[in-house]
Formats: sequence, C-alpha cells, structure tokens
Amino acid sequence: MKTILTLFLLLPLFSFSQEEETPNKSENTTYDVVAVSPEYPGGPSAMSQFIVDHFQYPEKAIKKNEQGTIWIEFVVRKSGDLSDIKVVKGVSRSLDAECVRIIALMPRWSPGEQKGKKVNVRYTIPIKAKMETTKKKRKSLFRR
Repeated sequence: MKTILTLFLLLPLFSFSQEEETPNKSENTTYDVVAVSPEYPGGPSAMSQFIVDHFQYPEKAIKKNEQGTIWIEFVVRKSGDLSDIKVVKGVSRSLDAECVRIIALMPRWSPGEQKGKKVNVRYTIPIKAKMETTKKKRKSLFRR
C-alpha cells in the first residue's frame, strides 16, 4: 500500500505577553507581539506550499505510522533570516527533525516591525504531518 503525506499549516500563533518598550532595551530584544508581523515571501499559502514541496516523510516515521502536529518556534531576525529554530511540542524525533530541517531551508522573510523599526520576532507555527493511503484522499486535500 502506498503511503502519501499530507501537511496542513495552521495560522501562525504568538504568545500574547506584551512587553513594554523602554528606552534602554537592547538591540537584540526578541518580541512576542509586534505592530507589523513578519511574513513569509508570498504569504501563508506560499509558506504552506513550500513545506509541502520540501517535506520528506522519514522512513522511520512511515514504518511506525507516526503522525501528528509538530509545533515549531523560531525567531525572524531584523534581516529576515530565521534563527533559534526549535520544537516546542513534537511527535517523534524523526518528524520533529524533518520539520526543523524545512524551517531552516526557508528563504528570508519580511521582518516584523515595532514603532516603525525592524525588530526580532518570535514566531510559532504548527505543522500537521498525516499519512494517507489513497490517491483520492490526497487529491481532495491539496485541491485549491
């Protein structure tokens, strides 16, 4: 039986602890909430497509029938580069590592802004990895 992968990218989530900005704040401060959120080039649907195109379901995960939602956190730097990529809540080592690998491959983002200045922003996304066993189901999941 052929194993088929489906990935769903849900809306990005932020922790909603608003920090007050003080004049002595370091240039390396990472914000959780900002006035202008960082954005993947082309928006959320382009990011979802990037993940689907680059995700390689690990053999180990296929053999063990592992699937579920992997929560990935990373920082979008002022430059648009991504750093500090980590799994907040994982499913298995192999699926978690694959999600971290994909985030590390992403191109530069449009950085977030606070009070008109580009700032570092912590960003969290869920990636849902699910195996399907029929082509019919796969077509309906990726239909646009």
